Amino acid sequence: MNDLSFDEFSMQREKSFVEILFPEGSEDEDNVDLDSVIDYGEYEDSDGPLECVVVDFNPEDFLTSQKPSQEIPAPSTSSQSGSGVVIKKRKIEAVKKESEVKFHWTKEFTPVERSESTYPFGRVNIEVVDEEFSPCAVFRQVVGFDKLSNIVCHQSQLYMWQKGIPFSMLQEEFSAFMGIVFFMGYHVLPNIRDYWSKQPDLRVDFVSSVMTRQRFENIRSALHFNDNSTADKNDRANKIRPIIEHLNKCFQEAREPTLQQSIDEHMVKFKGRNLMKQYIRNKPIKWGFKMWCRCDAATGYLFEFDIYQGKKALPEFGLGEGVVVTLCKSIENLGCEIYIDNFFNSPMLQHILLGKKIYSCGTVQSKRKNMPDLKDFKNDKAMKRGESEWRASGSISCVKWMDNKAVLMLSNFLSPEETVKVGRRQSGNSQKLSIDCPNMVKIYNTNMKGVDQMDQKKVYYEHDRKSATKFYLRLFFDLMDISLGNACVIYNQMAAERNIEKQLSTLEFRQEVVRSLIGEFRGRNRAAPKLTPKVLPSHLSASIDHCIIHDDKRRRCVQCYKSTEEDVKTTCKCETCGVHLCFTKARNCFQEYHTKKAKK
Repeated sequence: MNDLSFDEFSMQREKSFVEILFPEGSEDEDNVDLDSVIDYGEYEDSDGPLECVVVDFNPEDFLTSQKPSQEIPAPSTSSQSGSGVVIKKRKIEAVKKESEVKFHWTKEFTPVERSESTYPFGRVNIEVVDEEFSPCAVFRQVVGFDKLSNIVCHQSQLYMWQKGIPFSMLQEEFSAFMGIVFFMGYHVLPNIRDYWSKQPDLRVDFVSSVMTRQRFENIRSALHFNDNSTADKNDRANKIRPIIEHLNKCFQEAREPTLQQSIDEHMVKFKGRNLMKQYIRNKPIKWGFKMWCRCDAATGYLFEFDIYQGKKALPEFGLGEGVVVTLCKSIENLGCEIYIDNFFNSPMLQHILLGKKIYSCGTVQSKRKNMPDLKDFKNDKAMKRGESEWRASGSISCVKWMDNKAVLMLSNFLSPEETVKVGRRQSGNSQKLSIDCPNMVKIYNTNMKGVDQMDQKKVYYEHDRKSATKFYLRLFFDLMDISLGNACVIYNQMAAERNIEKQLSTLEFRQEVVRSLIGEFRGRNRAAPKLTPKVLPSHLSASIDHCIIHDDKRRRCVQCYKSTEEDVKTTCKCETCGVHLCFTKARNCFQEYHTKKAKK
């Protein structure tokens, strides 16, 4: 007791409780830099979530019976009151089953028996007749552009009318708008308004002749993708959710899964205020939204994706494991190979994927649960460059290879014994040195670049314009840029099948799509399309020719006085009728007044 005061011991004891009760290490999961936590797997692979925790601890009682230097006893599971710690833990059934899996790491590897598959990996499922085969025709089918246009036009119109602003947009106008947006990706000017500038060195007639600046800005500000009145408020991505579901379905229907795929994160740049925004240091894009992506390892074709919202996808798994299991549901029992990095990988994940006939390989963190004891391997300082060691538990193998530093690999189908020769440069010498390398490492390096290829194709000519308030516009334009990359991959594959030698680059494909989307559309000299009751909600059709304006004077609401005789003052006024009407979230007298007026 002389070496440690009562206050110091209480603080240490309280810190121990915090580590037990809050294994994530943060009260706000959204602000945690997940990639910077080296021992993340240690927290994720804990004994499971606590459903009920009760703590009753008196430091004074504890000090009277224990010395600080002694080992603190394990928490008691009894429910008696008084001194001591009472912690009740109830595990999820899936976690209990996983805990029954035992990993015995030995020098014996059991090869996986893989039967020859007749599945058409990578086959294109869209059909375009030879007479209509073009980049834009392929893009429209890959993205489901007609249905996408219908969603955007309807929801944008509904959104503006809910705000009391008359607005309409036809699908051909939205098509021209997207053509201009894609054009701005490879013909970049400092500001959007510069395309309509009166200065000859800034003005672009290709854009200004298609649509006025005011109309372009009105469409961009009106873009909306989900009905606010019916959206799931628990879903932080509810404003973009219909687009996510639509594109996920279209991407998977357009092309069959390929044999080799990779799963990694993709960042969407955003610095505004939003709960989903993440900060990841040592990344090219530090601030933005994180998307989990499953891509083709060879071409970067995006099959499936989802946005990280700060919640675990599956409660019975850790974050990384849950992401992989969720993204791989549609390819179970197909025999696909998935390549992942150390954020996702763990022995338990390899065991789960193998049971679903999904073969996987990736780097892994040394402190993941169920990993072999590193004491069984040689120390890093004792290993020479090119030297490797391995342990296996059935078909799951762990390989340690010494390059510039130690590399840990984990796989559920690759043999740890096979090695190849690779070239490495010596320090202070330009000549390459041939060293031994596990074949597992070489295969991983070849097939882990899928998401990086997708990022590379997107960033070349992306529509990079700020949207500080409407976060979903950033996500929408990012997904549309990725859609162009997906369509380009399918077009080149279909062109090769038609014996067309010329393969279009990303820029050439984008140019062809832009010209076709704009086509002959010219909206400068014609009036805005009139609203029709078919595309408007029924409760708004009565107020087509009426618009809400702001009046400097507060006057009595006509509808409130008629129905309840309440003297409610408002500054909202119908420009056509010339009467004051309430227009708030709680009370919409504007709609009620005109609906009753139309019935009369």
